[in-house]
Amino acid sequence: MKDLKIHYSLLPAFQTDDPVRDAILTGVKVTGITITLEDKIVAQYPIFITNDMHYDNLKLYLEEIANKLLPLVKEKLDNNEQFEVKDLMGVKESKCNGGCNNCGGCHPTPTLPIQGGSEA
Repeated sequence: MKDLKIHYSLLPAFQTDDPVRDAILTGVKVTGITITLEDKIVAQYPIFITNDMHYDNLKLYLEEIANKLLPLVKEKLDNNEQFEVKDLMGVKESKCNGGCNNCGGCHPTPTLPIQGGSEA
């Protein structure tokens, strides 16, 4: 398999040399990680940017998440499967019909956090 590439934004946004800086400077509230294979997007994972988040801790957080996400994506691709964010949820299918009013019983929680910390 060819090498997977990691980009620290949700492509097509911020196709620059420093997408983390660009996300902070433009004031977006959501960025993330995009993993590509041969210039095709094979996985994306959102990250919320908190108001007190700075460049260094956002970049570090994105790197930490990418290091956790990359092996999961590789495993899916090695098995000729498509990666989906729900693969991180620990539940293959939900029987929720949406009428639970957030009861908390059937909705899975991500195994990777989607909000970064604010400590340096």
